[in-house]
Amino acid sequence: MHKIIILSLLCLIVVISGCTTETPEDQVIKTINYEDSPLAEMESNTNSNADSCDGVTCRDTVMDCGSGVRITCENHCEDGECTKCMPTCSEISLDLPGEEDLEEMEEVMEVEEETEETDVDLCEDTCDDTVKTCPDGVDTFCENTCDPDTGDCSSCTPDCSDHMLCEEAWECTDWSDCENNEKARECTDNNDCGTEETKPDETLECEVIDETDHIIFSEILYDTSITGDKGEWVEIYNPTSYDVDLTGWSITDNIKPWNFPDDTLIETKSYLVITKTLEYFQNISGCDTAITGFLLGLNNDGDQLTLKDSDSNEIDFMAWESGNENTYPDWTISADEDESIRRISINEDTDSPDDWISNQEADPFCA
Repeated sequence: MHKIIILSLLCLIVVISGCTTETPEDQVIKTINYEDSPLAEMESNTNSNADSCDGVTCRDTVMDCGSGVRITCENHCEDGECTKCMPTCSEISLDLPGEEDLEEMEEVMEVEEETEETDVDLCEDTCDDTVKTCPDGVDTFCENTCDPDTGDCSSCTPDCSDHMLCEEAWECTDWSDCENNEKARECTDNNDCGTEETKPDETLECEVIDETDHIIFSEILYDTSITGDKGEWVEIYNPTSYDVDLTGWSITDNIKPWNFPDDTLIETKSYLVITKTLEYFQNISGCDTAITGFLLGLNNDGDQLTLKDSDSNEIDFMAWESGNENTYPDWTISADEDESIRRISINEDTDSPDDWISNQEADPFCA
C-alpha cells in the first residue's frame, strides 16, 4: 500500500517536471530513483519505528498518593523504547479520609467480619409451651423462652393456684444451718389438700461460712406484756471452742453500758441469758436463768445493742425497728408483744439484718 502511494506521487512529480515540454529535443527527462526519493526515506523511517516497537508493551506509571489512593498515566512505545510519564497527586481533588478515619473504618470492618462469623441464630426454632392439667380439670400453660447464648429452651411450670379444689395452707420450719452449700426445712400443708401446687421450697442453696469465732447475740425479747421492762431479756451464745471469762465485758444500748458481773463465765458452745429479775423471767419462760440484774431498758419502738469485751472492742452488734431514732434504717426486724427476734443461724454472723428473723415464739435457754 505504501509503495502504490509513493509511485503515484513519483509519477506526479515526473509529469510536473518534464512531461509538459513540447519537443523531444528540448525536453529534459530527469530520472529519479525511488530509493533516493524523500518518500522512500519517510517510508523507511515509518517502517523502522513500526518494526522497533513491534511486540513492545509499555506499563502504566503508578503513583501512590497516600491514604490508599493511587493514580496512573499511560506510557507508549517510541523508537523501540517506552515513554516514562509521571502522574501527579495534585491532579486529584477527592475529600479523602484521614489516617484516624481509615483506622476506624478498618476496626468497623473487622467487627463486622467477626459478627458475620459469630452471629448465628441459635433460637431459630420456637420453644414449645408447657401445658398442665390443674386439679379442677382446667389446662393451663406457660411460655418457655430460648436462651440466645445456648439455644436451650427454659422449662416453666404452669400456675394452677386459681384452679384448686382445696386451698393449700403451708407452714414451714426454720431453715437449718448451711451444710454442703444447702439449707433445708420441712413444710406441711395444714389443710391436707394432697396437692403441692403452692408448696414452698424445702431446700435452698447457701454459702458455707466459717464458724463464728466470737460471742454473739442470739435472741432478744424487748416487748413484754408485763408492766415496765421487768420481763425483758437478752441471750448470747459462745460458738468458740473455749470458755470465755466475761469479767469487764459490757452490753451497751443507745444510752449507757451494763457490765457483766465479775467472774461470769460462758462455756464453749453454750448460751447465757441476762434478765432483770428471776421471778418475772420465770413467769414468762418457765425456767431459770444464769444472770439477773440487767439494768438496760429496751425500747419497743427501736433500739440497738453492742457487745464489747474488757478492752472495749466491739464484738457484736444488732438493732431492731431501725434502732433508736431511726439510726439504723436497714435493721427493720421486729417482734410483737411477748415474741422475740432470733438469729437464724448461730454459725453465721454477717453483721447485717439478714442474720435475724422477726416475730418468733420466745425460746430462751434454760439453765
